[in-house]
Amino acid sequence: MKNIWVISLFFFGLNGAMAQTEVKGILRGYVYSADDQKPLPFANVFISNSLSGTSTDEEGYFVMKNVSPGNQELVVSFVGFAIVKAGIRVKAGENEPLSVLLKPNVTELDEVAVRPKTNTEIRREVRLKAKEYDRHLGSFRDVFFGSTLNALKCEVINPEVLQFEEDKVKKTFSVTATEMVEIENRALGYKVYFLLEGFLVQQLGFRYAGRTFFEALTPKNEREKKNWEKQRLETFKGSLRHFLFALAQNKLGRNGFRVYEMVQSSQGEVEAPAYDLKKIWRNGLPGENYIHFEKPIRVEYLPRAVFQDGLRMAPSSWLQMTVPLAVFYSNGNLQNPYAFVSSGEWSKSGIADMLPFEYLPPIGLEIEEEGKSASNKQ
Repeated sequence: MKNIWVISLFFFGLNGAMAQTEVKGILRGYVYSADDQKPLPFANVFISNSLSGTSTDEEGYFVMKNVSPGNQELVVSFVGFAIVKAGIRVKAGENEPLSVLLKPNVTELDEVAVRPKTNTEIRREVRLKAKEYDRHLGSFRDVFFGSTLNALKCEVINPEVLQFEEDKVKKTFSVTATEMVEIENRALGYKVYFLLEGFLVQQLGFRYAGRTFFEALTPKNEREKKNWEKQRLETFKGSLRHFLFALAQNKLGRNGFRVYEMVQSSQGEVEAPAYDLKKIWRNGLPGENYIHFEKPIRVEYLPRAVFQDGLRMAPSSWLQMTVPLAVFYSNGNLQNPYAFVSSGEWSKSGIADMLPFEYLPPIGLEIEEEGKSASNKQ
């Protein structure tokens, strides 16, 4: 299957610039049912795409410490209730208490005629369902985790929450979840909680969306800890987030990226190096950056180039905008995860390649620029 749609993985990371030594924020509050004002115990409360997450106690109370200051997206979910996603401004230290109201989901069940099944029918149905479930779970994993090496070390811990639906006539495959999907990523050292909001595979490609938060796993030993640190950096290198991180510093070339755009020539539209990146990117408010381009751009990551038939071939990704203007932050996170449709190298990434908002690469990403061409001087 050709993956031609963006995998909606990058989710909201709404902070501005983030320093390693910043003073964190503390969020407290209650979660209630909007119908009767009763507290909702064990509701999920988290900051999207971050290491900040918790659940409410029996009184519906929650507290989250070490929340990065800035504009954030707060997500609250509870089984049987509509999800709440709210943009909030987090300040350093204590924040004003929050009160979150969740509305019950209203579902109508169709009436069905029921007849007793024979033991033979029950046994056959169980066998078929188990076989079909395993096949569907494999298909879900292939798309959800992506096709990088990180995917080999990921596992869905609670597959029982997944519900699959296959339409053989329309050739579609969709997945829903009754609770948050829990993933153990032994490649990067995180437990990932994913609030699945949509998952669809069809002939042209696939797409899915949701909200996520992370917990750092405890390494078995010092060797595993170092392996995780190394693999997190390797996953960051050459990614869309790395591209935006380098663009925010105006150092694309020094980070190994080269951008190509479509330009008009006597032979029609041709691809050419993007000499003036100010045409597509500019600084905005403190910590914010804006990007806009009308025609798709191609991005090469030179440090991973290989020689093929005597030619140097670098991994390429194509980006097409779905909105007039996209906002991204100094750490490379997008404000709107649906701002781009991507294909090529970046479309191989999945949940297995996600890093939390708080992750920042160590110093030393810059490389020796080659050629000193106008497109590579940033």
